[in-house]
Amino acid sequence: MLPAAVLPAATARGQAAAPVAPTPTLTPPPSPDAAAERRLVDPVRNAPLVLTGLTVRAWSERGGVRWLRLEGDVRFQLGGYGLTAAAATVRLTPGPGTGDRVYSVAALLDEPAPLPGTGPVAAAGPRLLVTAATRGGVRLDEPGTLQTLDAPPDEKWLDDARQRLNARDAAAARTLDWAPDADDPGGLPAAQAA
Repeated sequence: MLPAAVLPAATARGQAAAPVAPTPTLTPPPSPDAAAERRLVDPVRNAPLVLTGLTVRAWSERGGVRWLRLEGDVRFQLGGYGLTAAAATVRLTPGPGTGDRVYSVAALLDEPAPLPGTGPVAAAGPRLLVTAATRGGVRLDEPGTLQTLDAPPDEKWLDDARQRLNARDAAAARTLDWAPDADDPGGLPAAQAA
């Protein structure tokens, strides 16, 4: 079981439906700490992240990090933007200092394509890394099967995803550590300006 609240699923087009089975949902409380949000690399969206897959595997790791592996007819939608994929590996990390109020989302999508009826997506590739931050919660909509794991699976796709996400995290950390030198009119840090 995901460590989360359980809310009913919703059908397409925003109509509520009686759930066949409980739908796992991670719902952050309102009023996140604005200072903590500024430490996030991605802008924080006020829209829920909605994920769908025919097969979903979920597990948790230290620090409140939650992972999902979705396979078959995968849909990833945040606000007005969405993608479909053959499979997706999704990492949900509580934002620094925000508790469960804001989630930093990193998803590695296999064979992505734009989700019809959503906003334009300007990136493409056989394996697309999508990052975002949301205070709107995270919801699994009508999963075909949901398997909760006690430990991460020992599979190549997870090793590949971790490697790609770790590289992204390292690049993001360098971005967050960058600060302009007030004495440099070009705005470069002192070490780079010299």
